[in-house]
Amino acid sequence: MISLLKIHCPHCGVAGQIMMPPPGSIIIGPCPECSRLVAIFASEALPLDDEIMNKGTIKEKYEHVMQVLSEYLERQVRQCFSEGKPESGRQKKSEEPDEALRPITEGEIQRFVQKELSELDSPDFFDDFD
Repeated sequence: MISLLKIHCPHCGVAGQIMMPPPGSIIIGPCPECSRLVAIFASEALPLDDEIMNKGTIKEKYEHVMQVLSEYLERQVRQCFSEGKPESGRQKKSEEPDEALRPITEGEIQRFVQKELSELDSPDFFDDFD
């Protein structure tokens, strides 16, 4: 079975699908809608500066891609150590339970096994989670 990855262009927001690249791959290419360059890494589309990538020296291109990847990895690592606090800046109400820290209930496990497990191969199943 071919695994597809849903990607959103960070420049224009258009959604598309690509074949899942091998883990750790970095894919650099244009958005099919706006033609601006993106780097796809760890299932994320990261914006690249077209001017640097098209007209820069090899060193400038290297440094730019490294900067974009470094900023992405820094955000991901910071999120791991943020004690479950959302990075979006949205403040949770104090009475709202932290969903990320709540244990999975027996009912959720049963629902997953009975209904959702068989749907994991369907790309449409994940559209509900965007």
